[in-house]
Amino acid sequence: MKQLYNNIFIDEVNKNIYCHILHDAGFFSVCTDCILNITECSKYLNSNNIDYNNIYIDTSKTFKLYKTNTSNNFYDYFKVSNNFNTNKIINKSIHNGIALLPYSNINFDIINNYVKSFFQPSDNICKIINYIECKYNLDYENTYCIFYRGLDKTNETINPSYEEFYNKICNETKDITNIKFLIQSDEAEAVEFFRKKFANNIVFNDEIRYLPKQQTLIEHNFSKEDNKKYSYFFIAIVYIMAKCKTIYCTTSNVSLWIALFRGNTTNFHQYLKQIYMFHNGIMKNPLYNPNINEVWY
Repeated sequence: MKQLYNNIFIDEVNKNIYCHILHDAGFFSVCTDCILNITECSKYLNSNNIDYNNIYIDTSKTFKLYKTNTSNNFYDYFKVSNNFNTNKIINKSIHNGIALLPYSNINFDIINNYVKSFFQPSDNICKIINYIECKYNLDYENTYCIFYRGLDKTNETINPSYEEFYNKICNETKDITNIKFLIQSDEAEAVEFFRKKFANNIVFNDEIRYLPKQQTLIEHNFSKEDNKKYSYFFIAIVYIMAKCKTIYCTTSNVSLWIALFRGNTTNFHQYLKQIYMFHNGIMKNPLYNPNINEVWY
């Protein structure tokens, strides 16, 4: 195996490229790093005219919260076609702060090429999606998604109050009939608040986990075996949220992937308010712009 660039290696006999992912955090934070690495990899291969057959993603050194070994479990979750359009290769780096930026600024015409090629749901995830769709009798045309990422995410961005979030949704949907609201959050208080406000709701009670409001990543409160079990459900749920008629979400890596799986930001409402310092003053936010007052994108 020959190293080409950073964590990119080539099997010169079979002309297969291996992209080793080293970032380790929450599931969709790792997925964001995966797509950053894949786009950087394809840009490098393209600019250096390197002939290859396939790009393989190696997560043996990451997703540690969701496994007890060093297996490459990327393909447990995703199906890869490697059949991407080489005319739509990103020739400049995606900003590594993409999850904390307005998703409406994403060039989906280009990035969809990568999502469709490397992040299609695996057969197992497809079965779970079908199971949830049938169990809850989902009708996407009349389902509005409410996704409120709380807990430790307030270390990176300012979240609206539940009431502010509710008022935005209520004002825009008050004249629309027959809506069901799919409520999803990692905060128990948020689930309960929106459940009371929107009587016609769907909550995946058996397939999700949430905690009382606190500064923690939800996976840090459960075993790796439990995290693995629920990771399959949650990925399926993110694909499901992406298919809803309209989406209201806070800013997070999960929200980013709802947009990426959706392939656009049509009927997609993102609350984004930047903070100057991350993690209680430990690190300066390089994306912070004090002149931006808009919060809904």
